[in-house]
Amino acid sequence: MIRVSAMSLMFVGVCFFLGATLISVPVYSAVLYVIATHRRLRIFRSSFYALTLSNGVFDLTSAILFVALECFPHLTFANEMFWNNRSTYLPTFSLGLTFMLLFIRIFGIASLVLERTAEAFYGESVLEQLLNRPMCCLSTIFRWMVSLVLAWPVFIQMDISYEKVDGETMTFIPDHDIQVDVLLAAIVVCSCTLVCTLSCLFLVLRLVTNAQAVTKHSQYHLTLQSLGSYVVLLAMTIHFSVIYLQNPKLDTAIRQMAAWFFFYNAFLTYIHPWILLLFNGEIRRRLTSLGSPSATSKCDQLVHITRIPISI
Repeated sequence: MIRVSAMSLMFVGVCFFLGATLISVPVYSAVLYVIATHRRLRIFRSSFYALTLSNGVFDLTSAILFVALECFPHLTFANEMFWNNRSTYLPTFSLGLTFMLLFIRIFGIASLVLERTAEAFYGESVLEQLLNRPMCCLSTIFRWMVSLVLAWPVFIQMDISYEKVDGETMTFIPDHDIQVDVLLAAIVVCSCTLVCTLSCLFLVLRLVTNAQAVTKHSQYHLTLQSLGSYVVLLAMTIHFSVIYLQNPKLDTAIRQMAAWFFFYNAFLTYIHPWILLLFNGEIRRRLTSLGSPSATSKCDQLVHITRIPISI
């Protein structure tokens, strides 16, 4: 009964991720376009938007790969193709890439939280010198390489295959490999969640004790916009820990986590652009003026005028 409910939940999760992708990819692309094309403006040159661009390009790329490798096996038109390749390297590559993409996304979430904390303590100018130059590209490449190294034990597990469970094609992981995979994912996810939680505590303490009202106000809004993905990561970590503790059989726990992962992955991928769209007034104004060049010009002039220094 538990297995049947897990399979039903997994199919709902696949549909949820596909629906979220169809709705959110245009929104995400528009938000990234606004940030990229207006980087000359001072407001979009901050390290927060540099990381948003870096994470956004990855999110859109990983969403396409996740749909192709993890969602398609559960759909009728592609089910047979994946089943016929169960003896090839495809199951191992699919699982290893899923681990790698998860690690990259978690490191991206941690980078946003750490960026907010570092700016609260050291100021924006220091971060701009680091994250708006080649260092930003180097840090992105570094995150990808570290994630590949961490996921490498999964890429070399040659016994992974597919199995039929209630008519659906599922990834089959042998017992001697599944313990390694669970331990690997738990260490990375829990460590990043702990680092993000401690950073948030330091950040809140800094914002509360900061006496500069204007700086406090601006940091407060950007901080809220950067913490949406962290809240999802924290919820996923707690939920998966409860599932692991409540199920004595590791195989059953993995099935339930795999079913819920489609929901969490959708939120981890797409919550940030929606938060920016809802709570970032500057991005909303730029989006509404995309089809009107005159409105965009007036908006740029207004931003330029408000930044002209006034001498008394």
